[in-house]
Amino acid sequence: MYQQYPKVYCTKEQRFNDKFPLSLVATLAVVQMLTTFVIFALEIAHNILHMKLTNLFVGFWTTIPFTILWISMFAVGKNS
Repeated sequence: MYQQYPKVYCTKEQRFNDKFPLSLVATLAVVQMLTTFVIFALEIAHNILHMKLTNLFVGFWTTIPFTILWISMFAVGKNS
């Protein structure tokens, strides 16, 4: 029998680091963070100006998963 695959194995972290360099991950995390802050600020401004026209405060609800997302992106970037 002959060996079909080389004995070199890459871990998941190594493969992730090869595909996504730290600069790309950090840039995406910063863009997500700024977008989250803008959504939150616009929701506050909209509620101050037009309280009758609010749509169940969707901007506040969306900031929760967006915040989790950009914090996770920073954590991934830190570990790589």
